Amino acid sequence: QEITTVAISLQTSGVSRTGFGVPVFITDEVWFPERIRSYNNIKSVAEDVPTDSDAYKGALAAFSQEVPPRTVKLARRDAAAIEFTPEPVTTAGQVYSITVVGTDGSPNVATFTTSTGSETAATIVTDLLADLGAVTGVTVTDGTTSITLAKSGTDDFYVTDLSRIAYISAATESPTDTLAAIRTEDDDWYFVGSSEHTDTYVMAMSAQVEALDKMYFVALQDTTNLGAYSDTATDTLSKLKQNQRERTCAWYHDKADTEFLEMQYATVVAPFEAGKKVWGDNRVSSSAAKNATTTKPLSTTEKTNLVNKNANFTETVGGIVVTRQGTVSNGKWADEVRDRDFLVARTKEALQNLLINTPKLPYTNSGINRVRSTLASTYSRYVETETQVNILQRNNPFTISLP
Repeated sequence: QEITTVAISLQTSGVSRTGFGVPVFITDEVWFPERIRSYNNIKSVAEDVPTDSDAYKGALAAFSQEVPPRTVKLARRDAAAIEFTPEPVTTAGQVYSITVVGTDGSPNVATFTTSTGSETAATIVTDLLADLGAVTGVTVTDGTTSITLAKSGTDDFYVTDLSRIAYISAATESPTDTLAAIRTEDDDWYFVGSSEHTDTYVMAMSAQVEALDKMYFVALQDTTNLGAYSDTATDTLSKLKQNQRERTCAWYHDKADTEFLEMQYATVVAPFEAGKKVWGDNRVSSSAAKNATTTKPLSTTEKTNLVNKNANFTETVGGIVVTRQGTVSNGKWADEVRDRDFLVARTKEALQNLLINTPKLPYTNSGINRVRSTLASTYSRYVETETQVNILQRNNPFTISLP
């Protein structure tokens, strides 16, 4: 039995019931002007973003579970500049294209088709720049063999219809600023993951989420994370444990930087109601974790080291790839953190509805009893039965203490 004390502010709303099943994936790409956009299937994602982009790969990981989430949200970290470089020409008839939508909403379309199969990147860039011309609100820089786009003001531009052009973004926006901007537009989501896996970024994002009623899922492939835990170890997984992060669910996988599997791990439980499922010992559609350096399955020692860091991983059992552990970095069960947050949100919701629908709630025994009745009715919905698991235990599921 776990007794939790929480402070509830009725000045803010909690995540909706639906929102507790919604993951958001942050990248530093510029495929839409909003900070966050919702999708109900991977096909709709492909209509907006390139299928080789990090945004698409993160969404694909989330939608690839046997029971996918109803909604996946993609979010944008503000990028200072993005460099676009044409891929090498291999034959005649290859089409290079980019459309830049300026801050006025006008699309600037640029295309180039090879005729000889020997065109250089400089030739392609020169032609594309001529097609693009001046783009409202965007500084366009000729890098001879590349094109760099950057905001010339505060408004955002975006890119569509990218073909045969690689890109590298230079994002410096902090997790604090990114999350603030995203939440201003849409705060009805619970899980957050990001394509950025550097130690500095992960620790900063973890610290920021720690102050929110949300959970941060991150997968790492740096093999230093497979070493032994100590109070002075400097790998990211060890540091997350040292800092006792309760809202970070950290995983190791050798393909973390290319498949963004934190999004798949979040959706192991995301589609299910709070109290109905745990993160450990579940099937996943991805591969079992391996040592990224040796490409061999994790050894017993490596798995023990991960467990000692309160980290999670996948392995093959009887030909089936399953999740192991299901903890957050301070050692608590990840599902219990989510369950608690869900109950807090429903408590806020119930009390807010009571206040909204009551002309005046007196500070008397009558008024206090109405609050007690409202809370009891809310919590009773989440008590387990003989046949159904739920958030609260059957015996003495909750105690309401009021003045």
